[in-house]
Amino acid sequence: DNDQNAQALWTQYNSEKTVESEAYLILKDPVLEHDFGDNFYEFYSDSSYQSDNDGEIENSKDYWLKVVDLAYDISKFLKKDTRQHTKSVFLAETTPEKKKIREAIKRDLNRHGYKILPEKPLPLNSSSLEKVLVENMKKSNMAIHILGEKYGEKKIDKAISIVDYQNKVAANFCTSNPAKLKRIIWLAPDHKSTDLEQNEYLEQLR
Repeated sequence: DNDQNAQALWTQYNSEKTVESEAYLILKDPVLEHDFGDNFYEFYSDSSYQSDNDGEIENSKDYWLKVVDLAYDISKFLKKDTRQHTKSVFLAETTPEKKKIREAIKRDLNRHGYKILPEKPLPLNSSSLEKVLVENMKKSNMAIHILGEKYGEKKIDKAISIVDYQNKVAANFCTSNPAKLKRIIWLAPDHKSTDLEQNEYLEQLR
């Protein structure tokens, strides 16, 4: 339904627009299939939004922060931003309870001119994922890994979490390329976890 509605709105806009007019169709819902040609531009976000007490997503602070991010991205796109980023940062995906922190770091680095990688959603099979991670790390000057209270769902071959897998690939990459990539592994100073698997994982890292 979302795909059909999106296509209908886009068709209506194309039939009514004038030479001088320009509009952007922003969809809050996932679009699985799209056929917008060169007019389609995807803004990657791994955010999920929780509603406030009244149950309206639009009233949540996280939602409006992402709208600001989107406006910033559209502004750069409209201005045909061709500036060369002097530094790139690999900002690893994290567990759901730390996504707000990841978004805040991404937002701040972006505003200061850093290019944030990866720019697209990561694949969830190990063979493709490792290749994508290494390609992004080769383009990066620093990698930031945010660890939370949970180990995370074992999405990679149903055996390892995305957080753990990214960390392992980055560690191997740094061993092979010691001068290429600096790494920061962040854990909250007041970290407390009842997740046994996460505690064992953190002990391994230490």
